[in-house]
Amino acid sequence: MRSICTLLLLFSLGFHAVTAQSLLKPFIGVDSLPDDSTPICSIPLYLGSFDNSGLHTGDTIPDFQLFSPDGTAFHLAEKLALGKPVLLVNGSYTCPVFRGKVPALNQIVAAYNDQVTICVIYTVEAHPDIDISPYFGTVNTGSPNTNAGILYRQPTTYGERVDVVKDMVQAMSINAPIYVDGPCNSWWSVFGPAPNNAYLIDPDGIVVAKHSWFNRAPDDMMCDIEHYFDPNEDCGNTSGQTGTFTFSLLHDTISYGLPGEALYVEAELKNPTAYPVNIEVKRLIENVPAGWTTAMCIDICYAPSVEYTTIQVPANGSQLFIMDFFTDPLLQGKGMAQIGFRNLQATNNKFTSRMYASTEQVSKLQAEPETDLSAAVFPQPARDVARVKLPDTWQNTGAQLWLFDLNGRLVRRMLVTEQIMELERGELASGVYYFQVEGLGSGRVVFY
Repeated sequence: MRSICTLLLLFSLGFHAVTAQSLLKPFIGVDSLPDDSTPICSIPLYLGSFDNSGLHTGDTIPDFQLFSPDGTAFHLAEKLALGKPVLLVNGSYTCPVFRGKVPALNQIVAAYNDQVTICVIYTVEAHPDIDISPYFGTVNTGSPNTNAGILYRQPTTYGERVDVVKDMVQAMSINAPIYVDGPCNSWWSVFGPAPNNAYLIDPDGIVVAKHSWFNRAPDDMMCDIEHYFDPNEDCGNTSGQTGTFTFSLLHDTISYGLPGEALYVEAELKNPTAYPVNIEVKRLIENVPAGWTTAMCIDICYAPSVEYTTIQVPANGSQLFIMDFFTDPLLQGKGMAQIGFRNLQATNNKFTSRMYASTEQVSKLQAEPETDLSAAVFPQPARDVARVKLPDTWQNTGAQLWLFDLNGRLVRRMLVTEQIMELERGELASGVYYFQVEGLGSGRVVFY
């Protein structure tokens, strides 16, 4: 009798798996674990709306199989056959938005791991270093990545992509399992293209909730899951009260760099109250040279064409604002963007800020002389590497070091991360160079 019951159970599970798979659209994944040397297929640009891309609520999804960094398979039809909904969250280590949403993902895992199959699908790099971003059509590494040292090029092989995932897992606490998109980016092409969208899928393979950006207000995946299990559940904020916010620049109002670089000015919005605040963010004035474009990065990074958006800063929370200036590689210039911030529920709570970027050949040293650090440079002259010892008052606050040639042209810029900074000669010709450390001093270095 026990054998008959076991056979019936296995038959039932097998029938359920076949039924679930038969309901899905055709398979798009990989049949077996790719070799590390398998090249990544060409990644096309996607400059459109993430609301319009991918699948939508009510769509039947395709079946797929992907693998974790250690080679464990994830076959969607098998997971759906368990009778549980599946939550898929698109991720990329170089996407600051994804990194910022990991705490929310971990909260969902803690609350629903037994009732929902939850995983991250790792796709293309959103903001690679040196290489073009597939979502901007230009190099846009981004100041959050630069400041955090998360500088990865777009992988060229499957093994390189897996290596980035391993670095991410080591650096972050992500409580959901991670599976890596195949070499030809099939999952990203069908479910994206997007850097951090998400899908809640019922056991029949139907999308019941889609987030163009995972958990971006007013979307709330915890609420979507609660509503899935109890359609009468109302988990929205019904208090009707709103918070207020403050605005402050994090560094200078002007960012300096070389022609062709993406330059950034950063600010912070803070909500010190016990209620969320909805903020209108609008580009009021833009005055930039021909060949330049600007874009806003707030809770997400918007395309240059987006002039206006609204965001929500949670109670007792904060939100980074970044003004991106994409400069012309051939022409020097200086540009400005004026941004307005307004509380939608308390219109007298508002701020306006002008932000600038410059690639002009004018030494910042000439305009802002500071403490002489020449005596702290060693060796002097230097052959390959010169070291600059900063004052004992130095603190790791994200200051930058600028290096200029004798014509006042900015030839290098780097983030100050140590009290003794190393200036590598690299491709620089022999000669005298001047440097400035933001807020700490300036000096001279000689390479022979």
